[in-house]
Amino acid sequence: MPTLTRRQMLAMTTLDRGNHREVGPAVVYNRVGKGQSIYVASGLEAIYEETLMEPVRSYLGSLLLPHLEARRSYKMDFIPGVTPHLMASERCIVLHMLADIGDKNQHLKTREHFYPAENITVRLRVRGEIKAVTLMRSEAKAAFTRDGEWITVSVPRVLVYEAVRVDLV
Repeated sequence: MPTLTRRQMLAMTTLDRGNHREVGPAVVYNRVGKGQSIYVASGLEAIYEETLMEPVRSYLGSLLLPHLEARRSYKMDFIPGVTPHLMASERCIVLHMLADIGDKNQHLKTREHFYPAENITVRLRVRGEIKAVTLMRSEAKAAFTRDGEWITVSVPRVLVYEAVRVDLV
């Protein structure tokens, strides 16, 4: 499926399916002085949840990420079923990853089989000197590279749960 350009998405309209008519723009973007606003009139997030269309998810990200980038603490590629959660203190950063990927439709919850998510690349913003980087569930030291404030860690496998722990000096 082709990815839509920003211009194409800004030209889209919201359709009232019950009355078969257009009711206005789907996205309104406006700049005033140093500020800017983005109003998503249609439920694009609901459309994504229902259809899992990658162009819709990418477009929503392209609207929000430029505004959030300066305050972002971690980066991880989108993997369906993997939920990250960051916790940080002065001396420790932990990125929890829950991989709820299984065959729920084929078995009852008590007999569900879970599938691993593999080769996940995680980037964490780290300010300060690093003492150690570990994978908590597998109890392994994690290889990492550093580029300024960011470190890149490769997580080989997440079967239900894994966490990247960064201890600071």
